[in-house]
Amino acid sequence: MAAVVALLALTATAGPALAQEPPPAGATVTESTVAPPDGGVQIIPRPDSGRQPETPFDRGGWAQLALLAGILAGMGVIVALIVRESRRRRRAGPGATAGPRPGRTSA
Repeated sequence: MAAVVALLALTATAGPALAQEPPPAGATVTESTVAPPDGGVQIIPRPDSGRQPETPFDRGGWAQLALLAGILAGMGVIVALIVRESRRRRRAGPGATAGPRPGRTSA
């Protein structure tokens, strides 16, 4: 508990003003708003600036789309099983136990 309080005290006292020193007196501060020229390195690429997929495993290739479809299908199966089991439990009533299902043998 004391470590959490100490951590909160340290982060609360450190502000953005401590991150950098103020410029010396008489210095001019300028900010650049010029975007990098075309072909410059950008962290986030512009829309439609990439290339078409050449192999199945490139971005946007059929393998990537098949993976997305598989993930969505798996999520759908999980949701369907949860809904089916909750409906069974609701139909069974509040006094039902979570014992073995009919037709199954317990070893």
